Amino acid sequence: AKGRRRNEEEEEEEEEDEWYERRRRQRARRSRKRSLEDEVEDEDEEKGRVRGESRTSGKERGISPSPTRARCRTRKESTLRARCVLFIINAISIVTSSLMLFAGASAASKVPTTSSTAIQPPFSAVIAVSSITLLNSFFGLSGACCAISRDGDWRVSCCSNRLLMAYYVIVLLMCSGLFYLMLLCFLFAAKAADFIEAYWVSWSELFPQGQLSQEQVHRDVGKYANLAGSLCLFTMLINILSAHLSAIVMGYRYTTRKSIMIINLVGFVVGLVMIILAFLPATRDVGVQKGWLPELIGSIGVMVIFFAIFGFTAAYYTWAAFLLINGVLELFFAALLLSMAIVCFIDSKRSGSVLAGQWSFIQEKLINVCPSCAGEVNQEMKQNCCSKQASLVIWRNLTVLGVSASTCVMLMCMNGASSLNLWRILRRDRMLALSEEEESSLNRNLHQQSKKLHVNNRSSNV
Repeated sequence: AKGRRRNEEEEEEEEEDEWYERRRRQRARRSRKRSLEDEVEDEDEEKGRVRGESRTSGKERGISPSPTRARCRTRKESTLRARCVLFIINAISIVTSSLMLFAGASAASKVPTTSSTAIQPPFSAVIAVSSITLLNSFFGLSGACCAISRDGDWRVSCCSNRLLMAYYVIVLLMCSGLFYLMLLCFLFAAKAADFIEAYWVSWSELFPQGQLSQEQVHRDVGKYANLAGSLCLFTMLINILSAHLSAIVMGYRYTTRKSIMIINLVGFVVGLVMIILAFLPATRDVGVQKGWLPELIGSIGVMVIFFAIFGFTAAYYTWAAFLLINGVLELFFAALLLSMAIVCFIDSKRSGSVLAGQWSFIQEKLINVCPSCAGEVNQEMKQNCCSKQASLVIWRNLTVLGVSASTCVMLMCMNGASSLNLWRILRRDRMLALSEEEESSLNRNLHQQSKKLHVNNRSSNV
């Protein structure tokens, strides 16, 4: 009887062990299934394909709800709203860019041409920007429509995320370009009177004799330059909203990783441009009196290139520690570069003081500083004409250098914020994995303790 009771107890213990083992396997299987579903959804987001076979049916989802599935449902609802808004924005953008393209082409055919190098075709930029915006709007519209069909039951094979990622990249590039143009427009509006006075002989060829005065042209140029800067600012904000909506559609983790890689590529190019601008003879020799600022900004451009390579590698291999280091250093050097850009703008405002006592040096370095003068000039011509030309050259060099540094600051801030965001996402996923592992280990410990307690109770009863 004791042997039979002992065998029964062993069989019960084995059954309990098997039951706990089945429960553990079921939990592990569900965990692997959820992680596999997340990986499949990430692959679907990246490849833009319908993979309905890899997902469970709606009944199964309703039977066993999980936080991951709840997040998926919430994300699907938010992305539907984002796609609708993105569709509306791109439809309006297509109409607006088409009208701009038609108006720019019509106006360009009516503007009189001139052979002066001081006058550039005024509507070429309008035609170029409207053409790029029209093409990019088609990308965004097609990507939004394909993304809507991808969530339904349609078996439509389309490159949704490829189109949206191309749209996202072009929008980021346009934001940096619009930021650059916005600063130039506002700064030019403050300096418009000096440019009009210096180039009035060439500008007057565009107007009939006596039709417009210099003061009226100054008012119109300042007004339209401020209007163009405000338009650039408004368009940049719309592009930022479009980029945010695209990130919602594609998923923050996928978009953050890709955007870090793309921003670092753009930062590499911008850093290279900063080095070229900083070490040009015109900027390095007459930009400031001792020439320390361009060399410093050029050195920072070298560091920007280094961090661009570092950040691209960290995002490509998703190294959390490197992403944290990259984000902190990017923000630190962005603050340093911003201070240098402010110094550039301050020095550009007092560009006339650079001319004091350095006129022969400037004539040696800038041969064509005043194209209207030839050979020796007297003191009156130097004060009235040549000094103004040289002052405008110095102002232009320092302003372009400061605006380029400010654009690089914006890209570095975006890169640093994206790196810190991706680091936060990776850290959150790691904490969730650790919590699940701790929960499973706690369940195993509880099972072992309950098993020992059960054995002790049986032995005491016997």
